[in-house]
Amino acid sequence: MFIPERWAEAFIKTAGSFTGAAAAESAEEGFAVLRALLPLVRGIPGEVSGRTAALRLEGMLRAAAAVTGESPGMEAAIRLLVLLVKKGGLRFGGSLLGAIEKIIDRQQGVLECVLESADPPDEDVQEDLKQALIKKTGAKDIRLLPRIRPELLGGFRLRLGDKILDASIRGQLGQMAADLEAGPVNAGGGAGGI
Repeated sequence: MFIPERWAEAFIKTAGSFTGAAAAESAEEGFAVLRALLPLVRGIPGEVSGRTAALRLEGMLRAAAAVTGESPGMEAAIRLLVLLVKKGGLRFGGSLLGAIEKIIDRQQGVLECVLESADPPDEDVQEDLKQALIKKTGAKDIRLLPRIRPELLGGFRLRLGDKILDASIRGQLGQMAADLEAGPVNAGGGAGGI
């Protein structure tokens, strides 16, 4: 069974083992290399898996690295890609990239937040929201992932981890309906009424 989080942790550890002090930079660089190379490797015609394919791929990647300049991040990316091909795990590349990005974000104090809205949010609104979230959470940065959800009707819904802030029109209408179903409200505030 392929568990992307375990592969991601091994990648981060491998990237860091080459440099020591600049481990975070090596992991970021390796991630950027992986993100660039993965679609290219997937685009190779024919079946790209097994030991023979891995050896051919490693030769091509090492030749390219010799021209562009070798680095700890590049080395970690090459090793991971070769291992993925050797083990037939290339199809899991997308989930692996996501897991690596989450670890790097966590190490750098970056929080990922999904911003759902009926219409595309303005850049100013996104920036104001990011600054408010940074202040509220203490994060170093916020990565906003805008998602268009016409069913929200208006407003927005914010997802930060397992927390949801629903300021959408649909959410407000749902809350009103729930309140109305809950029963009558005692407007008089006491035994005697108004």
